[in-house]
Amino acid sequence: MDIKEINAKKVKAEEFFSGGNYAQALLGFEELREVAENHPKIYLRIGDTLQKLGERERVIEEYRLAAWAFTRHGCIVSALAACKVVLAIDPTLEDIEGELVNLYMGLTSAVDGPKRVSLSFQSQTNESVDGPSASGPFAEKRTRPEIKTFAGSDSDQMDNALCDVAFPRTPLFSDLPHDELLSLISRTSHINRKKGDFVFSHGDVGDSIYVLASGTAEVVSRAKDGEEVVCATLNEADFFGEFGFFSDTIRSAGVRAVTDIELLELPSKKLKSLSTFYENVYKVLFGFYKERVLDRLLAISDIFRGLSHDDRQWIMERVWVESFEAGSEILKEGDEGDKMYFIKSGKVDLWTCGEDGSKSSIVELSAADSFGQYALILDTRRTATATALCGTELVVISRPLLKDIIARYPAMGREMEEVVKKQLAGTERLSERMPKELI
Repeated sequence: MDIKEINAKKVKAEEFFSGGNYAQALLGFEELREVAENHPKIYLRIGDTLQKLGERERVIEEYRLAAWAFTRHGCIVSALAACKVVLAIDPTLEDIEGELVNLYMGLTSAVDGPKRVSLSFQSQTNESVDGPSASGPFAEKRTRPEIKTFAGSDSDQMDNALCDVAFPRTPLFSDLPHDELLSLISRTSHINRKKGDFVFSHGDVGDSIYVLASGTAEVVSRAKDGEEVVCATLNEADFFGEFGFFSDTIRSAGVRAVTDIELLELPSKKLKSLSTFYENVYKVLFGFYKERVLDRLLAISDIFRGLSHDDRQWIMERVWVESFEAGSEILKEGDEGDKMYFIKSGKVDLWTCGEDGSKSSIVELSAADSFGQYALILDTRRTATATALCGTELVVISRPLLKDIIARYPAMGREMEEVVKKQLAGTERLSERMPKELI
Protein backbone atom coordinates (compact mmCIF):
# COMPACT_ATOMS: atom_id res chain seq x y z
CA MET A 1 0.00 0.00 0.00
CA ASP A 2 1.64 3.27 -1.09
CA ILE A 3 1.41 6.56 0.78
CA LYS A 4 -1.20 7.98 -1.61
CA GLU A 5 -3.51 5.05 -1.00
CA ILE A 6 -2.89 5.22 2.76
CA ASN A 7 -3.79 8.91 2.88
CA ALA A 8 -6.92 8.39 0.78
CA LYS A 9 -8.16 5.65 3.12
CA LYS A 10 -7.36 7.77 6.19
CA VAL A 11 -9.30 10.74 4.83
CA LYS A 12 -12.32 8.58 4.08
CA ALA A 13 -12.26 6.94 7.52
CA GLU A 14 -11.92 10.34 9.22
CA GLU A 15 -14.94 11.62 7.29
CA PHE A 16 -17.03 8.71 8.60
CA PHE A 17 -15.72 9.39 12.14
CA SER A 18 -16.50 13.12 11.97
CA GLY A 19 -19.97 12.32 10.68
CA GLY A 20 -20.69 9.98 13.59
CA ASN A 21 -20.74 6.83 11.42
CA TYR A 22 -18.36 4.94 13.73
CA ALA A 23 -19.04 1.48 12.33
CA GLN A 24 -17.94 2.57 8.85
CA ALA A 25 -15.03 4.53 10.31
CA LEU A 26 -13.85 1.39 12.09
CA LEU A 27 -13.95 -0.58 8.85
CA GLY A 28 -11.93 2.16 7.16
CA PHE A 29 -9.26 2.30 9.84
CA GLU A 30 -9.08 -1.50 9.98
CA GLU A 31 -8.13 -1.51 6.30
CA LEU A 32 -5.00 0.36 7.35
CA ARG A 33 -3.97 -2.05 10.10
CA GLU A 34 -1.33 -3.69 7.93
CA VAL A 35 0.68 -0.44 7.88
CA ALA A 36 -0.01 0.54 11.51
CA GLU A 37 3.43 -0.56 12.74
CA ASN A 38 4.96 2.25 10.70
CA HIS A 39 2.00 4.58 11.33
CA PRO A 40 1.11 3.99 15.02
CA LYS A 41 -1.56 6.69 15.03
CA ILE A 42 -3.74 4.25 13.10
CA TYR A 43 -3.91 2.10 16.25
CA LEU A 44 -4.98 5.22 18.16
CA ARG A 45 -7.75 6.03 15.68
CA ILE A 46 -8.99 2.44 15.82
CA GLY A 47 -9.03 2.77 19.60
CA ASP A 48 -10.83 6.12 19.48
CA THR A 49 -13.48 4.63 17.20
CA LEU A 50 -13.94 1.58 19.42
CA GLN A 51 -14.35 3.90 22.38
CA LYS A 52 -17.22 5.60 20.60
CA LEU A 53 -18.73 2.14 20.05
CA GLY A 54 -18.34 1.29 23.75
CA GLU A 55 -15.90 -1.63 23.29
CA ARG A 56 -13.69 -0.99 26.30
CA GLU A 57 -11.45 -4.05 26.17
CA ARG A 58 -10.65 -3.57 22.51
CA VAL A 59 -9.85 0.09 23.17
CA ILE A 60 -7.22 -0.98 25.71
CA GLU A 61 -5.74 -3.45 23.23
CA GLU A 62 -5.39 -0.84 20.47
CA TYR A 63 -3.82 1.74 22.73
CA ARG A 64 -1.36 -0.86 24.01
CA LEU A 65 -0.43 -1.69 20.44
CA ALA A 66 0.03 2.03 19.76
CA ALA A 67 2.26 2.47 22.81
CA TRP A 68 4.31 -0.54 21.78
CA ALA A 69 4.73 0.71 18.19
CA PHE A 70 5.56 4.29 19.22
CA THR A 71 8.23 2.99 21.57
CA ARG A 72 9.80 0.85 18.87
CA HIS A 73 10.11 4.01 16.79
CA GLY A 74 11.67 5.87 19.73
CA CYS A 75 8.64 8.17 20.15
CA ILE A 76 8.55 7.90 23.92
CA VAL A 77 6.22 10.88 24.51
CA SER A 78 3.49 9.52 22.23
CA ALA A 79 3.95 6.08 23.79
CA LEU A 80 3.51 7.52 27.29
CA ALA A 81 0.34 9.35 26.28
CA ALA A 82 -1.11 6.07 25.00
CA CYS A 83 -0.13 4.38 28.28
CA LYS A 84 -1.91 7.05 30.30
CA VAL A 85 -5.12 6.42 28.34
CA VAL A 86 -4.84 2.69 29.06
CA LEU A 87 -4.35 3.37 32.78
CA ALA A 88 -7.31 5.76 32.84
CA ILE A 89 -9.50 2.96 31.47
CA ASP A 90 -8.01 0.17 33.60
CA PRO A 91 -5.79 1.30 36.54
CA THR A 92 -4.97 -2.34 37.36
CA LEU A 93 -2.57 -2.44 34.38
CA GLU A 94 -0.03 -0.56 36.48
CA ASP A 95 2.95 -2.48 35.08
CA ILE A 96 2.41 -1.03 31.62
CA GLU A 97 4.71 1.96 32.21
CA GLY A 98 7.51 -0.18 33.59
CA GLU A 99 7.41 -2.53 30.63
CA LEU A 100 7.39 0.41 28.22
CA VAL A 101 10.49 1.84 29.94
CA ASN A 102 12.21 -1.57 29.75
CA LEU A 103 11.59 -1.70 26.02
CA TYR A 104 12.64 1.90 25.43
CA MET A 105 15.84 1.58 27.46
CA GLY A 106 16.70 -1.69 25.75
CA LEU A 107 16.27 -0.24 22.29
CA THR A 108 18.02 3.07 22.98
CA SER A 109 21.00 1.35 24.63
CA ALA A 110 21.31 -0.90 21.60
CA VAL A 111 21.16 2.06 19.24
CA ASP A 112 23.58 4.19 21.27
CA GLY A 113 26.04 1.38 21.96
CA PRO A 114 28.43 -0.50 19.70
CA LYS A 115 25.54 -2.27 17.98
CA ARG A 116 22.79 -0.89 15.80
CA VAL A 117 19.19 -2.02 15.75
CA SER A 118 16.83 -2.96 12.93
CA LEU A 119 13.26 -4.19 12.86
CA SER A 120 11.73 -7.05 10.93
CA PHE A 121 8.40 -8.78 11.46
CA GLN A 122 7.81 -12.27 12.78
CA SER A 123 5.24 -14.14 14.82
CA GLN A 124 4.44 -13.43 18.46
CA THR A 125 6.21 -16.58 19.63
CA ASN A 126 9.57 -14.81 19.49
CA GLU A 127 10.76 -13.71 22.95
CA SER A 128 13.50 -11.31 21.84
CA VAL A 129 14.76 -8.15 23.53
CA ASP A 130 11.99 -5.99 22.08
CA GLY A 131 9.73 -6.30 25.10
CA PRO A 132 8.04 -8.36 27.78
CA SER A 133 6.61 -11.82 27.39
CA ALA A 134 3.15 -12.41 26.00
CA SER A 135 1.70 -12.55 29.51
CA GLY A 136 2.41 -8.90 30.42
CA PRO A 137 0.23 -5.83 29.91
CA PHE A 138 1.89 -5.25 26.55
CA ALA A 139 1.17 -8.80 25.34
CA GLU A 140 0.15 -8.64 21.69
CA LYS A 141 -2.25 -10.91 19.89
CA ARG A 142 -0.85 -9.88 16.53
CA THR A 143 2.63 -9.87 15.04
CA ARG A 144 5.38 -7.71 16.44
CA PRO A 145 8.86 -6.86 15.19
CA GLU A 146 11.92 -8.88 16.00
CA ILE A 147 14.89 -6.81 17.12
CA LYS A 148 18.02 -7.80 15.22
CA THR A 149 21.45 -6.50 16.18
CA PHE A 150 24.35 -6.03 13.80
CA ALA A 151 27.97 -5.29 14.60
CA GLY A 152 29.10 -1.92 13.31
CA SER A 153 31.27 -3.55 10.61
CA ASP A 154 28.50 -5.75 9.18
CA SER A 155 27.39 -3.16 6.65
CA ASP A 156 26.05 -5.75 4.20
CA GLN A 157 23.64 -7.09 6.82
CA MET A 158 22.58 -3.57 7.73
CA ASP A 159 21.95 -2.70 4.08
CA ASN A 160 19.66 -5.71 3.75
CA ALA A 161 17.73 -4.95 6.96
CA LEU A 162 14.12 -3.82 6.71
CA CYS A 163 14.68 -0.48 8.40
CA ASP A 164 17.38 1.14 10.46
CA VAL A 165 16.12 2.63 13.72
CA ALA A 166 17.08 6.25 14.36
CA PHE A 167 15.59 7.31 17.68
CA PRO A 168 14.72 10.99 18.08
CA ARG A 169 16.21 12.59 21.18
CA THR A 170 13.53 13.73 23.61
CA PRO A 171 14.88 16.25 26.15
CA LEU A 172 14.61 14.99 29.73
CA PHE A 173 13.28 11.49 28.91
CA SER A 174 16.20 10.47 26.69
CA ASP A 175 18.82 11.54 29.24
CA LEU A 176 17.57 9.64 32.30
CA PRO A 177 18.64 6.20 33.54
CA HIS A 178 15.99 3.49 33.93
CA ASP A 179 14.85 4.08 37.53
CA GLU A 180 14.71 7.86 37.20
CA LEU A 181 12.79 7.63 33.93
CA LEU A 182 10.25 5.22 35.40
CA SER A 183 9.75 7.41 38.49
CA LEU A 184 9.32 10.50 36.34
CA ILE A 185 6.81 8.79 34.06
CA SER A 186 4.73 7.65 37.02
CA ARG A 187 4.35 11.29 38.06
CA THR A 188 3.01 12.56 34.74
CA SER A 189 -0.64 13.23 34.00
CA HIS A 190 -2.38 12.97 30.63
CA ILE A 191 -4.60 15.87 29.57
CA ASN A 192 -6.39 17.00 26.40
CA ARG A 193 -7.20 20.44 25.05
CA LYS A 194 -9.50 21.35 22.18
CA LYS A 195 -8.48 23.59 19.30
CA GLY A 196 -8.47 27.20 20.53
CA ASP A 197 -8.22 26.30 24.23
CA PHE A 198 -5.39 27.66 26.35
CA VAL A 199 -3.12 25.27 28.26
CA PHE A 200 -2.21 28.27 30.41
CA SER A 201 -2.39 32.04 30.00
CA HIS A 202 -0.16 35.01 30.69
CA GLY A 203 -0.15 35.71 34.42
CA ASP A 204 -0.97 32.14 35.50
CA VAL A 205 1.17 30.51 38.18
CA GLY A 206 3.99 28.48 36.62
CA ASP A 207 3.45 25.25 38.55
CA SER A 208 4.05 22.64 35.80
CA ILE A 209 5.91 21.95 32.61
CA TYR A 210 4.29 20.15 29.70
CA VAL A 211 5.24 17.84 26.86
CA LEU A 212 3.18 17.94 23.68
CA ALA A 213 2.22 14.35 22.82
CA SER A 214 0.17 15.12 19.70
CA GLY A 215 -1.06 18.10 17.74
CA THR A 216 0.24 21.65 17.40
CA ALA A 217 0.20 24.59 19.80
CA GLU A 218 1.48 28.17 19.75
CA VAL A 219 3.11 30.45 22.30
CA VAL A 220 1.28 33.79 22.42
CA SER A 221 2.10 37.04 24.17
CA ARG A 222 1.10 40.70 24.05
CA ALA A 223 3.06 43.61 22.61
CA LYS A 224 3.21 46.90 24.49
CA ASP A 225 0.31 48.21 22.41
CA GLY A 226 -1.77 45.19 23.45
CA GLU A 227 -1.60 43.40 20.11
CA GLU A 228 -1.34 39.61 20.29
CA VAL A 229 1.98 38.18 19.08
CA VAL A 230 2.62 34.53 18.23
CA CYS A 231 6.15 33.91 19.54
CA ALA A 232 6.66 30.26 18.58
CA THR A 233 4.99 27.11 17.24
CA LEU A 234 5.14 23.89 19.26
CA ASN A 235 5.01 20.40 17.75
CA GLU A 236 4.96 16.83 19.02
CA ALA A 237 7.57 16.05 21.73
CA ASP A 238 8.25 19.75 22.40
CA PHE A 239 8.55 20.85 26.03
CA PHE A 240 7.09 24.14 27.20
CA GLY A 241 6.20 26.02 30.36
CA GLU A 242 9.70 25.59 31.75
CA PHE A 243 10.36 29.27 32.42
CA GLY A 244 7.61 29.59 34.99
CA PHE A 245 8.39 26.17 36.43
CA PHE A 246 12.13 26.62 36.97
CA SER A 247 12.00 30.30 37.86
CA ASP A 248 8.99 30.10 40.23
CA THR A 249 7.33 33.08 38.52
CA ILE A 250 3.98 33.72 36.88
CA ARG A 251 3.68 32.88 33.21
CA SER A 252 5.10 35.54 30.89
CA ALA A 253 3.18 34.14 27.90
CA GLY A 254 0.31 31.79 27.11
CA VAL A 255 0.11 28.57 25.11
CA ARG A 256 -2.93 27.92 22.90
CA ALA A 257 -3.93 24.78 21.00
CA VAL A 258 -3.81 25.25 17.22
CA THR A 259 -5.33 21.78 16.78
CA ASP A 260 -6.79 19.34 19.28
CA ILE A 261 -3.79 18.36 21.42
CA GLU A 262 -2.66 15.75 23.94
CA LEU A 263 -0.25 16.70 26.71
CA LEU A 264 1.80 15.12 29.46
CA GLU A 265 1.86 17.38 32.52
CA LEU A 266 4.77 17.31 34.99
CA PRO A 267 3.59 19.05 38.19
CA SER A 268 6.14 21.15 40.06
CA LYS A 269 5.68 19.53 43.47
CA LYS A 270 6.06 16.00 42.12
CA LEU A 271 9.18 16.86 40.11
CA LYS A 272 10.81 18.61 43.04
CA SER A 273 10.17 15.63 45.31
CA LEU A 274 11.62 13.33 42.65
CA SER A 275 14.79 15.39 42.20
CA THR A 276 15.41 15.09 45.96
CA PHE A 277 15.95 11.32 45.55
CA TYR A 278 17.48 11.20 42.09
CA GLU A 279 20.40 13.53 41.42
CA ASN A 280 20.26 12.77 37.70
CA VAL A 281 16.75 14.19 37.47
CA TYR A 282 17.91 17.54 38.81
CA LYS A 283 20.96 17.55 36.52
CA VAL A 284 18.85 16.84 33.47
CA LEU A 285 16.21 19.37 34.50
CA PHE A 286 18.81 22.06 35.01
CA GLY A 287 20.53 21.11 31.76
CA PHE A 288 17.20 21.64 30.03
CA TYR A 289 16.74 24.91 31.91
CA LYS A 290 20.14 26.11 30.70
CA GLU A 291 19.37 25.16 27.12
CA ARG A 292 16.02 26.91 26.92
CA VAL A 293 15.48 29.30 29.82
CA LEU A 294 18.94 30.66 30.55
CA ASP A 295 19.46 31.12 26.83
CA ARG A 296 16.38 33.33 26.84
CA LEU A 297 17.64 35.27 29.85
CA LEU A 298 20.99 35.90 28.16
CA ALA A 299 19.34 36.74 24.85
CA ILE A 300 17.19 39.52 26.37
CA SER A 301 19.89 40.89 28.69
CA ASP A 302 21.56 44.17 27.74
CA ILE A 303 24.99 42.64 28.29
CA PHE A 304 24.76 39.38 26.31
CA ARG A 305 22.08 40.07 23.71
CA GLY A 306 24.73 40.68 21.05
CA LEU A 307 25.83 37.05 21.15
CA SER A 308 24.48 34.39 18.81
CA HIS A 309 22.69 31.28 20.07
CA ASP A 310 25.86 29.19 19.60
CA ASP A 311 27.91 31.77 21.50
CA ARG A 312 25.40 31.75 24.35
CA GLN A 313 25.47 27.94 24.33
CA TRP A 314 29.22 28.07 24.89
CA ILE A 315 28.63 30.27 27.96
CA MET A 316 25.80 28.11 29.30
CA GLU A 317 28.02 25.04 29.37
CA ARG A 318 30.31 26.84 31.83
CA VAL A 319 27.91 28.26 34.42
CA TRP A 320 26.75 26.68 37.67
CA VAL A 321 24.11 27.20 40.40
CA GLU A 322 24.54 28.46 43.96
CA SER A 323 21.78 28.31 46.60
CA PHE A 324 21.15 30.75 49.48
CA GLU A 325 18.75 30.57 52.42
CA ALA A 326 16.57 33.50 53.47
CA GLY A 327 18.68 36.20 55.10
CA SER A 328 21.95 34.95 53.63
CA GLU A 329 24.42 37.52 52.35
CA ILE A 330 25.26 36.89 48.69
CA LEU A 331 27.73 39.72 48.16
CA LYS A 332 28.87 42.64 50.34
CA GLU A 333 29.41 46.30 49.63
CA GLY A 334 33.11 47.05 49.31
CA ASP A 335 34.16 43.48 48.50
CA GLU A 336 35.93 42.49 45.31
CA GLY A 337 33.53 41.77 42.47
CA ASP A 338 34.43 38.34 41.14
CA LYS A 339 30.98 37.02 40.06
CA MET A 340 27.71 38.14 38.52
CA TYR A 341 24.38 36.40 38.97
CA PHE A 342 21.11 35.59 37.21
CA ILE A 343 18.24 34.79 39.56
CA LYS A 344 16.88 31.34 38.75
CA SER A 345 14.33 31.42 41.58
CA GLY A 346 13.72 33.47 44.69
CA LYS A 347 14.15 37.16 45.56
CA VAL A 348 17.15 39.35 46.34
CA ASP A 349 17.38 42.72 48.12
CA LEU A 350 20.10 45.13 46.90
CA TRP A 351 20.94 47.74 49.53
CA THR A 352 23.64 50.15 50.73
CA CYS A 353 24.76 51.25 54.16
CA GLY A 354 24.51 54.96 54.94
CA GLU A 355 27.14 57.00 56.82
CA ASP A 356 25.08 56.65 59.98
CA GLY A 357 24.98 52.86 59.53
CA SER A 358 21.35 52.72 58.42
CA LYS A 359 20.24 50.38 55.66
CA SER A 360 18.96 51.94 52.43
CA SER A 361 17.28 49.57 49.97
CA ILE A 362 17.96 50.16 46.28
CA VAL A 363 15.78 47.57 44.57
CA GLU A 364 14.18 44.17 45.10
CA LEU A 365 15.07 41.66 42.36
CA SER A 366 13.27 38.46 41.36
CA ALA A 367 13.52 35.58 38.89
CA ALA A 368 15.21 36.44 35.56
CA ASP A 369 16.89 39.58 36.98
CA SER A 370 20.68 39.88 37.11
CA PHE A 371 23.03 41.66 39.49
CA GLY A 372 26.73 41.91 40.37
CA GLN A 373 27.74 42.78 36.83
CA TYR A 374 28.94 46.31 37.56
CA ALA A 375 31.91 45.44 39.76
CA LEU A 376 32.72 42.35 37.71
CA ILE A 377 32.79 44.02 34.32
CA LEU A 378 34.33 47.33 35.44
CA ASP A 379 36.84 45.55 37.71
CA THR A 380 35.96 47.55 40.79
CA ARG A 381 34.57 46.80 44.23
CA ARG A 382 30.96 46.13 45.10
CA THR A 383 28.78 49.22 45.37
CA ALA A 384 25.97 47.49 47.26
CA THR A 385 25.13 44.46 49.38
CA ALA A 386 22.84 41.66 48.15
CA THR A 387 20.76 39.59 50.57
CA ALA A 388 18.45 36.65 49.81
CA LEU A 389 14.90 37.51 50.91
CA CYS A 390 13.86 33.84 50.70
CA GLY A 391 15.35 30.56 49.54
CA THR A 392 17.10 31.61 46.34
CA GLU A 393 18.97 29.87 43.51
CA LEU A 394 21.41 31.84 41.38
CA VAL A 395 23.13 31.06 38.10
CA VAL A 396 26.75 32.20 38.40
CA ILE A 397 29.08 33.76 35.84
CA SER A 398 32.59 34.00 37.29
CA ARG A 399 35.46 36.37 36.53
CA PRO A 400 37.50 33.62 34.80
CA LEU A 401 34.51 32.86 32.56
CA LEU A 402 34.03 36.56 31.81
CA LYS A 403 37.71 36.82 30.86
CA ASP A 404 37.28 33.81 28.56
CA ILE A 405 34.25 35.48 26.97
CA ILE A 406 36.16 38.71 26.33
CA ALA A 407 39.17 36.79 25.01
CA ARG A 408 36.88 34.84 22.69
CA TYR A 409 34.86 37.89 21.62
CA PRO A 410 37.06 41.01 22.07
CA ALA A 411 34.35 43.41 20.90
CA MET A 412 32.06 41.98 23.58
CA GLY A 413 34.22 43.41 26.37
CA ARG A 414 33.86 46.96 25.05
CA GLU A 415 30.13 46.49 24.55
CA MET A 416 29.70 45.17 28.11
CA GLU A 417 31.54 48.15 29.58
CA GLU A 418 29.43 50.63 27.63
CA VAL A 419 26.20 48.90 28.67
CA VAL A 420 27.17 48.91 32.34
CA LYS A 421 28.23 52.56 32.25
CA LYS A 422 24.86 53.51 30.77
CA GLN A 423 23.05 51.44 33.42
CA LEU A 424 25.05 53.08 36.17
CA ALA A 425 24.46 56.57 34.78
CA GLY A 426 20.71 55.87 34.89
CA THR A 427 20.78 54.59 38.46
CA GLU A 428 21.14 57.67 40.65
CA ARG A 429 22.04 56.04 43.94
CA LEU A 430 24.68 53.80 42.43
CA SER A 431 26.13 56.42 40.11
CA GLU A 432 26.73 58.78 43.02
CA ARG A 433 28.84 56.10 44.71
CA MET A 434 30.96 55.17 41.68
CA PRO A 435 34.24 56.89 40.74
CA LYS A 436 33.54 59.67 38.22
CA GLU A 437 35.79 58.17 35.57
CA LEU A 438 33.52 55.09 35.43
CA ILE A 439 30.41 57.06 34.53
